[in-house]
Formats: sequence, C-alpha cells, structure tokens
Amino acid sequence: MAFAGPPVPTASVPLAPAGKWQIDYGANECRLMRAFGDPAHSTTFQLTKIDPGTVLPPAFALASHSLRSLPGISTFKISAVDHAGTQPLYGSVLNVTPGTPAILYVPIAGALTDIVEADIVANRPTAITVSVGKTQVSLALGKMAQPISALDACMEDLMRNWGYDPAEQRQLKSRPIPTTPANTWVNYSDYPDQMVRENKSGGVTARLDVGPSGEIVGCHVMEAGGDPAFQQATCAVFRKNGHFRPAVDQDGKPVASYFPLKVMWRTSKL
Repeated sequence: MAFAGPPVPTASVPLAPAGKWQIDYGANECRLMRAFGDPAHSTTFQLTKIDPGTVLPPAFALASHSLRSLPGISTFKISAVDHAGTQPLYGSVLNVTPGTPAILYVPIAGALTDIVEADIVANRPTAITVSVGKTQVSLALGKMAQPISALDACMEDLMRNWGYDPAEQRQLKSRPIPTTPANTWVNYSDYPDQMVRENKSGGVTARLDVGPSGEIVGCHVMEAGGDPAFQQATCAVFRKNGHFRPAVDQDGKPVASYFPLKVMWRTSKL
C-alpha cells in the first residue's frame, strides 16, 4: 500500500563514508557496497545487479539505525543534491526489531540509478536522502563513475562465466524478443499443487539462454524467494511456453544470448 503522511522533513547532514567501496562477486549477481557514518552504528548502502543489460534494473538495499518504520510501509522517498523534488521508491522494510538496523529493500531502484547516472554525466558527486515514514538518512556517496564502472566490470566477468562474450553482447543489433507476451506464459494451472494447498507464494528471477534459432536452451535461477518448488515450476513453465525471436548481431546474423525474467507466484493472482 502507498504511505501517506506528513511532508518529508528537511534533509539531514549526509553521513560520510566509513570505508571504501566494495564489490561482492556472486554466481549470478554483483553487489556494490559501502558503509557510512559511525562505524559502531554504520549505515550500509548496497546496489545489486543481476542483469548486465537494462531489462532488470538494479536492486537497492539500505541497512540503517537511523530509519524507523512500521511493517506494511512500502513506499519510500528519495531526494538528492542538485536534483529537484523527491521520487518514490517501492519496496519493503525487512527488519523492524528494536535496537537493530532497519533494512530497506527496493527491488527496482530506477529512481536511484537515474540520479546516479545524471551525476556521472555531470561529473558531480552524489548525495542522497532516503525517507521512510517520519525518519530519514542522508549519505554522501561521492563521485560514482568509478564504483559503477567496477560494478559493470563484475557483470562482464559474470557474462563470461555464463558463456557469453561481453563485447559481442554489447554490440547486438537486437536482443532476444518474446514472440508472445511473457506475462501470458504462466497460468494458474502451472501453480505447484502443494503450494496451492498450503496457500504459499513466491518470486523467482531466472536467466533464460536463448539459442540462435530462438529456442530456450537453458534456464538458471538467479534469485528466489519462497519454497524451492517455485524454482522448479518457473523453469518448467518457461521452457514449455516461452518462445523467442533470437538475438541478432551487427551483421544481421542470429546469435545466442540471454533473457532475464521474473515471475511472482501468488495463489490469489499470478
């Protein structure tokens, strides 16, 4: 639900970095992280990418003692120095235990990445304020060109591990395109029977390997929440119902590529 309340308070003094930027290499994702403020009660900023392209924007997480919220608040606000107004962020507060950092998680952080990209183009440092309810935290992220470049380099390494040439993938004339809307691939009849009986929900993000003929030749779970049965069901239904026009290189030749896709399994509505 959207949060409605009093105006966002005046931005606080941005917390300074408490350490260097760190890159965490995962099997299917790259994380850019940095701590800010007092090391004893630091605020941790994290930007996570699972898609080297632009189909799935990065996710954003913030762990901070400065944020206090209630379960159910799902709309936050972000503002930045040199950027007019505030933008919404849609996510969830994952931890509201007293005395521990609140963890804000935003699965699609388009508003944040827009700010960062604009500041990189303008060659200026980034300073953001994130507001949750009546509380907020401000961070002096600094100039982001080098950290984002390191994050992109991590994603290129992931592509190589997946079996793709990053240079070739960047130069594609067109990427794989579903021949039918991807949101029609999953039907209620595909829902795992046991999950229906237990009224369980889940979310799965998968990377589909698409061959030169447009066939799905591989399905890899990149992120998953809920019972493992949803992971098996996701790849099974994608392989059964998914069809693509293949990626095309600069010479017009069909080539192998990948397509990231996310599905939310809900008993009330898929």
